[in-house]
Amino acid sequence: MGIAVTYYSKNGSSKRLAEAIADAAGCTATDISTIKLPEAVDLLFIGGAIYGGKLDISLQQFISSLDPEKVRRAVVFSTFAFGETANEKTKALLKEQKIQVDDKCFTCKGKFLFFNRKRPNSADIDAAKQFAKSIINSKS
Repeated sequence: MGIAVTYYSKNGSSKRLAEAIADAAGCTATDISTIKLPEAVDLLFIGGAIYGGKLDISLQQFISSLDPEKVRRAVVFSTFAFGETANEKTKALLKEQKIQVDDKCFTCKGKFLFFNRKRPNSADIDAAKQFAKSIINSKS
């Protein structure tokens, strides 16, 4: 077992965070549309964003398909344009699946239309990497 980094991203912001987290974890970030998580993992980083006030149906379906016997622990990350993050909604869905979810999560601004066009920026990417390292090195 090991570490997996998965994400759903419409505008590329969550993808950039996922790639930074995966870089810190020594694995590859994978778009949820291309993975079914066939192997068991000790740690699953999962990220996305809020679109129209809710999680995208693709992310919801992916979480619903997760087998709690194959995911020891999940950590959530997200981007946001205006204030609401996907973290709590993602955590709630994971808990419904009986998957252990870490209390710590990562979030930063992401681009949307003409807002936050340069986000995530290099400081956000560095912070995401540091966050991932702190989670990986924790004893949870």
